[in-house]
Amino acid sequence: MNKKAIIIRICADIALFFLIINGWWFLALPLSLICLWSFSYYIEAIVAGIAFDSLFGYMPGMGLIGYSGTVLAVAITIVVYFLKRMMR
Repeated sequence: MNKKAIIIRICADIALFFLIINGWWFLALPLSLICLWSFSYYIEAIVAGIAFDSLFGYMPGMGLIGYSGTVLAVAITIVVYFLKRMMR
């Protein structure tokens, strides 16, 4: 990975962090999808799902539904990695 790609990845991480803190999941989700497709091993999407659930999603007694951001992030990460492997 060259220096330009590292800088772009750090900028994308900062933008993703800003979007999650403000609760703008409708912008964070497409950014995560683009980054998952563009970068190898973009685990930050899963961390963003955990952060979103910690800030906005989890309520006691909801069970697995309270972790929907984390479950969605893990599912999307797995699907995108399999698609990348099949297409490349």
